Amino acid sequence: AVFGTDVSCVLNENCIIPCRFRNRMTNIEWKLFKLSVVIVSHDHRGSRYSESFRSRASLFEDQISRGNFSLLLRGMKVDDEGTYWCIGKIKGTEYFKHIEIHAPVSSVRIHQDGNRITCSSEGIYPEPELTWSTEPPSNTTLQSRTTVHQTEEKLYDISSSLTVPDGPDRIYSCSIRTKRIWWGATLTRAAESRTKVSCFLNESCILPCRFRNRVTDMTWEREIPKSQIVTYNQSGSRYSESFRSRASLSEDQISRGNGKLLLRGVKVDDEGTYWCKVFTTGIYYRHSV
Repeated sequence: AVFGTDVSCVLNENCIIPCRFRNRMTNIEWKLFKLSVVIVSHDHRGSRYSESFRSRASLFEDQISRGNFSLLLRGMKVDDEGTYWCIGKIKGTEYFKHIEIHAPVSSVRIHQDGNRITCSSEGIYPEPELTWSTEPPSNTTLQSRTTVHQTEEKLYDISSSLTVPDGPDRIYSCSIRTKRIWWGATLTRAAESRTKVSCFLNESCILPCRFRNRVTDMTWEREIPKSQIVTYNQSGSRYSESFRSRASLSEDQISRGNGKLLLRGVKVDDEGTYWCKVFTTGIYYRHSV
């Protein structure tokens, strides 16, 4: 029997590729199809890893006896994208997992120069698309020019310029999406931005929040029901009781302008709007996802 599923992984993060067997297995292998490489093989003698994956891959050894042969890959790269096979040697059972790598939109820059508005973002994967919208909606087609550039790291930078037509004042917003997951990042006015993030049930999800200035205080909050998830200042991070075991900031990256929040084991009830509120050297910045 052959079973297949898709797995979504975030660039530079760790990713678990699930594989479970009901029957007791004496031999299993994990293979990367495009390279014809055996990542790891396991039998009664233990696990043996290929040289190219030895430092990045691992099985959950304490769970193998219970039929869990899930594979942990650390520091996902663009080149890790592809089809992985988990092969059990009893009754020919095989599982294949197609891995898609995502580098989500983490910040959007938008500015106006005369009658031209420019929107851009960097370091995205896979190739993104950018669309414009207005509030109130415009009756005429917006004239824009969009360019996409792929870097040596195989990530994408995108930029679009829009000519503002004559007429009543409007709020201009740009949204960015990739082919599989909608990350609509929209900037509507100074010091406030919005991002739409799609998360998978029971998996971990990253809520992006970036800023340029040095941060003195920041807070992540949920809008409905209104609740505080975590606060951060010079004394460190303090998590609310309801999110303590599921949420975490990357404290070592906050000084570099990255206030992303990791939510583990996403539930249906987690759906909603989350605010990243940052106070940076005199500027109060709000970002919702």
